[in-house]
Amino acid sequence: MWPAVSFETDETLTKLGGESAGEIRVLQREVELLREAMARTEADRDDWKEQAVKITALLGDQRSKNEDRVPSKGVWGRLLGAVSGRS
Repeated sequence: MWPAVSFETDETLTKLGGESAGEIRVLQREVELLREAMARTEADRDDWKEQAVKITALLGDQRSKNEDRVPSKGVWGRLLGAVSGRS
């Protein structure tokens, strides 16, 4: 059976990887700071996404009236038209 785990004994530190209680506290604080930074980044992302949705909603159809009446040939139509000499 294994002895009880204690961060105060050198034997336990050797078995667990050698981190002291102070090092563990520093690592826990680093994890906490990284989680806070991630939360801020996610909030920024959500704000930018919301702004993009609003701006997109404000944009109107920028096509001219002639483009609305004449259907586009599409990529293949333009390519085949150029090959056959038709435009």
